[in-house]
Amino acid sequence: MQDASAPPDTSVPEIDGSVEPNPNLDPTVVFEWTETLPAQGMCGPAIFSGSFSCSLTDNPLSTSAGQVFFTLTEGPEGTLLLTGHLSDPLDLDFVTDFHIDLFGSLDCIENGLIAVGQNGKASGPFGLMFEFSAVLNGTFDPETREVLGEVTLTFETDPKQICEGSFSVGASL
Repeated sequence: MQDASAPPDTSVPEIDGSVEPNPNLDPTVVFEWTETLPAQGMCGPAIFSGSFSCSLTDNPLSTSAGQVFFTLTEGPEGTLLLTGHLSDPLDLDFVTDFHIDLFGSLDCIENGLIAVGQNGKASGPFGLMFEFSAVLNGTFDPETREVLGEVTLTFETDPKQICEGSFSVGASL
């Protein structure tokens, strides 16, 4: 194996067995091979899943957490369209069940993701039902194929309850 710091061998064997440099090769040219996982480093259609957690702004001890799932499909040039949902609370103080559909996009040039949901349905203590909306703002990392960002849930209660936190999703291979 050749030492990586040594210049590449640009010689060509002659028929008589002697070795002479090939004057047509540029000795400053170096080729480096970087290994990547399939689809790593690209922004393209994929299925993402992960989780979110948030705390009520007026009561940080009251938290909610659940699952995030979405699919990205081809959209206008440089953009992927997002459809998905938030659901199945995992750790709850104030919500016992909820689901909201998400719609949005991922800008492959700026690596920014935005998703919104309206008319989500949630149930609370004592069988109370209420609607909520959701906004997810995140940043896509094309090397890891992950999106990290902020989530805001607005529960249409009286008074309104706002739950702010974070989310994290990764692409399925």
